[in-house]
Amino acid sequence: MRKSALAVAALILVAMTTPAYAGWTFKQSVRGKSDESEKPIDMESVVQIQGDNGRVDMEKMPESPIFGHGSYILLRAAAPKGMFIVNVAKETWARFDPEELGAMMGPMMQQGPPGAGGHGEPGGPGAPGAPGGTGIKMSVENAKIEKLLEEPGEPIQGYPTRHYRYHKSYDMVMDMGMMNLKMIMSHDVVEDVWLTEHVHIDAASMTKVMKGMSGIPMAGEMKKLAAIEAEAKGFMLRRMSKDHTTKSGTGMMAKMIRGPKESNTVTTIDVTDIHEVPIADSIFAIPSGYTETQLMTPGAKAPDLEGDN
Repeated sequence: MRKSALAVAALILVAMTTPAYAGWTFKQSVRGKSDESEKPIDMESVVQIQGDNGRVDMEKMPESPIFGHGSYILLRAAAPKGMFIVNVAKETWARFDPEELGAMMGPMMQQGPPGAGGHGEPGGPGAPGAPGGTGIKMSVENAKIEKLLEEPGEPIQGYPTRHYRYHKSYDMVMDMGMMNLKMIMSHDVVEDVWLTEHVHIDAASMTKVMKGMSGIPMAGEMKKLAAIEAEAKGFMLRRMSKDHTTKSGTGMMAKMIRGPKESNTVTTIDVTDIHEVPIADSIFAIPSGYTETQLMTPGAKAPDLEGDN
């Protein structure tokens, strides 16, 4: 669950944005590979933005209980106002509050120590911290970021760019709150980012989206990581990330670490086929005859949004 949520977070990193004036359409792909997974990361979406409205169609992505086949995200400025998920298979639509989703996903993300199933994935039912078990507090500690480089970048999709390089480090801490039992995943990340000021799309609203999709509050320590990058102006056309992760623990949690204690994940996000075009208002309308439903309710399991097979 956590892995698919983080994957979606990456997929819509620049999607839910507010453009200055004109309409824009582009494709976004996420490619990557982790030492701890045989399956590569391979996702694609098509984004359309006009005024204060946006739409993200998921063309290729991992299985997800939230984004089923044919589902897409809407960001609407007019009534009904807000962010929504439209499920074509079931002919339903649901209000999508990223902050609320992040809060509800918390218990699901805490089903056992990270690494119990793939890179950063939770453990299975019955693991410490599973719903109905002992409570586990997730937190981010020791966050640091440093800008290593700023220089003219190579042209991307015909647009001049500026290239930035950042070094980030932070600890994801799972604390059982008793007997000093902790699991720590220390991340050391180098990211290269290419921005252009010739595409007038403002990505400031992504802070809220990323907060909800990852389930990690973008405040305190995590806010430090976003602050310096926010100073760089422009629309992101490419991001390359190399994440070296080290697992450690205290007490019995140290013995529960599965798989290698160190791993590497490389991820690239690319924006392609970007065009400034007029987009019909109907693209951002909730389809007539679709039924409103709830994405998630407190205490409920993740919804089945996949539709009938």
